[in-house]
Amino acid sequence: MIFACHSAQATAMLAAPTDSEREVLGDIGWQRNEVVLHSDPRWLPERQRARASWNYRLSDGDRARACVTYNMNILRGCPRAPLFCVTLNPDAPVDDRYVWQRFVYEHPLFNPQSWSAQLRRED
Repeated sequence: MIFACHSAQATAMLAAPTDSEREVLGDIGWQRNEVVLHSDPRWLPERQRARASWNYRLSDGDRARACVTYNMNILRGCPRAPLFCVTLNPDAPVDDRYVWQRFVYEHPLFNPQSWSAQLRRED
């Protein structure tokens, strides 16, 4: 059986999950991600030639999370269209004057624990 949902939701859908099912599904974690659709050029490299489809920014600190801004104009093949960017987990506020929409998504964590759980999916 295939579930297209969060692992915790899949566990809740099972009438009587086995210990093995609880363990495997419990090892697949999720991370909350803030997503901002905007047109703020400050989230892209200043030099036009340095701009890419995916633009990474790393903060200082041991627990810093990567921040990525997708340049939708490049991804959609519309270089002359008005600027549209999607920033995932902004490490600073995006100027509200440029914000079109804010979203919160939860994405699966791809780490050794979740990879191991995938190998045990038949359990």
